[in-house]
Amino acid sequence: MILTALGSEVAKSNDRAAADAHLERALAILMPLRQANPQKPTLLRDLADCYEALGSTREAELDWRGAESWYARTGELWDAWPSIATSSVYDAAQRKRVTGLLENARRKARASAKDR
Repeated sequence: MILTALGSEVAKSNDRAAADAHLERALAILMPLRQANPQKPTLLRDLADCYEALGSTREAELDWRGAESWYARTGELWDAWPSIATSSVYDAAQRKRVTGLLENARRKARASAKDR
């Protein structure tokens, strides 16, 4: 989805507020579409990409709990893929990658909690 891609690109310029605005707009569009079309794999993918981008912006802010939350939501969507589409190396690779992001965010969240 264009707004997700735009939000991800804007985040690279460190304008996190603008990135979040684009990503929140993407969410506002994608969530009702996904609810209305739960069996459409492209909407699952688009929403997962948006969740992941939100996790990445939280990670860039060192908000590890926020990143963990968004990456967990992303993982839940990829876990649902086989129930609506044929599983393949594509969704398996996405799940594996997101699991790595989630585990990293969890480790850093625990470490930052200990530092306080």
